[in-house]
Amino acid sequence: MTAASQASVVLLASVLAAANPRATLDVEVIRSTGGLPPHIVGLFEEPLGFQQTPGGPYYVFDRRGHTVYSVDADRQSALKLIEIGQELGRIIQPRGFDTSATGSFVVADAPRGVDRVQIFGAGGIRTGGFMLHPAGFHHWDGAKDQEVIVQIIGVGPVQTVNTEKK
Repeated sequence: MTAASQASVVLLASVLAAANPRATLDVEVIRSTGGLPPHIVGLFEEPLGFQQTPGGPYYVFDRRGHTVYSVDADRQSALKLIEIGQELGRIIQPRGFDTSATGSFVVADAPRGVDRVQIFGAGGIRTGGFMLHPAGFHHWDGAKDQEVIVQIIGVGPVQTVNTEKK
């Protein structure tokens, strides 16, 4: 920008400010209605989900940290419930998260590239889940083209269903 252009901009701004002096003085202050204190927010790497169960704690799904935190209802302390790992009860490469009215929650992740859904109770204890194995590939149990029986562990009645009709 040339010196003449800069002078024109300053002159125009001065004229506009003089024409309506209140326009430059009005400031709208937006106040927070809630939130987490910095000592809790600093724990998260990439929080994607923040949900509260009815009358209970908040859950924070931290995708990059491969973790799920519980934050007390007063929002003063946080507890890491689920940590990184491919073992059952841990999460790796998480992709989705949701809570239920009872305080339990589910996390979808993908250990070794295999889609998995795990169900956790309110305290972060794994109560069930399942994995989706692509057809024709080796499964965690070593099966490839053989018949595979998948056990789903969880709450409620369990029924075995044959998904392939030969």
